[in-house]
Amino acid sequence: MIIGDTIATGATLQKGIYHVLDALEEKKYKLENLVICSLACSEHGAKVLKDVEKRVKRDFEGAKVYLFAGEEFFHLMSDGTDLRFLYDDAVIPDETKKRVLEQYGEYVGKEMKCAVFDWGTRCKNPIKHYHEFLEFVGDMEKRKLDEKSATVIGKMKKETLEALAQLEKPL
Repeated sequence: MIIGDTIATGATLQKGIYHVLDALEEKKYKLENLVICSLACSEHGAKVLKDVEKRVKRDFEGAKVYLFAGEEFFHLMSDGTDLRFLYDDAVIPDETKKRVLEQYGEYVGKEMKCAVFDWGTRCKNPIKHYHEFLEFVGDMEKRKLDEKSATVIGKMKKETLEALAQLEKPL
């Protein structure tokens, strides 16, 4: 079984997997491997998946659980949704940290609202996503930003406005 998800708290994924495991057991089906792929996974969510692994190993002899996460295990903000790059509990390879610092600078690398914002909105309603992003950028622009942060935020705003103009253009 292969599952793809953005993992913040891990609660939704855990509950969904448990429902699937219950159905497999009820039908007396065997599970060989559970593969979870996440482009954005919090370190908190990864720990929650350890409980999933324990249940899989308990209920499906010989089954293995794999988690593939893109680049890092992000810090999970207190809102239970936002994933941030540069926090102490983020598990981030040195090469990735260096790239985040080069691309965004330390301030934006830490204060960017979220690595992906709301994934559902981003995928299903990109116009709403862009407006949410521009609201965030407006809040950032009100702060006294260092030169690198101001440049990065300005570039992101310009690119977002251009993309939004394309999406909102009448057919």
